[in-house]
Amino acid sequence: MEDNSILNDNRHHDNSYVSTCTIRDVPIVSLITDGKERLCLAQISNDLLKGFSYNEIHNRRVALGITCVQCTPVQLELLRRA
Repeated sequence: MEDNSILNDNRHHDNSYVSTCTIRDVPIVSLITDGKERLCLAQISNDLLKGFSYNEIHNRRVALGITCVQCTPVQLELLRRA
C-alpha cells in the first residue's frame, strides 16, 4: 500500500498543482503555486539544454536574473507522480 501521509499532512499543504507546458515541442512538467508557473530546471537541462554544461546553464540563468526556488517535499511528490 502506498504511503500518502505526506500529501495528507495539512502542515505541508500549499495549494500547488501540476500542469504541463511545451517548449520547442517538448512537454515540460510545471508546478503552479502561489499563482506562478514554475518549471523544473533539472528537466529543462536534461531535455532541452543537453549540449550545455552545468556552469554554462548556471551562469546564463544568473545573468538573466532567473531565480530557482527549492520545492517542498509535497511539491516534489506531486512532480514525481506527474
